[in-house]
Amino acid sequence: MPSSLFVYGTLEFPEVLCAVIGRRLQYVTAYAMEHRRALLRGRIYPGLTPCSGRTTRGRLYAGIEAPDLARLDDFEGSEYRRREIRVAVPRKPVTSAWSYVIPVEDASALSATPWDPEAFARDYRSEYIARLS
Repeated sequence: MPSSLFVYGTLEFPEVLCAVIGRRLQYVTAYAMEHRRALLRGRIYPGLTPCSGRTTRGRLYAGIEAPDLARLDDFEGSEYRRREIRVAVPRKPVTSAWSYVIPVEDASALSATPWDPEAFARDYRSEYIARLS
């Protein structure tokens, strides 16, 4: 099983991940192969769903342990499913990692609006992290 986690939304912010699992981890820029990201309808955060021909930029955290996954499962809730996906890291072979995705059958929950991490950071990050603490 993978011990890495690909993130593409609020968990890209190290302080959010730390608030969820209780520690900071190292990360690298990575790309989810054959997946697209968009805001969930009526939410301030995105979802990722399989999509042929699309690639989504995010971060790959290493050193994910079973207690981390349990906390992340609780954090992500029922909207997402933890799946193993293919991830590319520049200048390295394609690998697999855990990620929280919206299943294809629920992809209609995604809006047409792309995720804007700068807007999230500016408008919501502080309040979002405060609610996690």
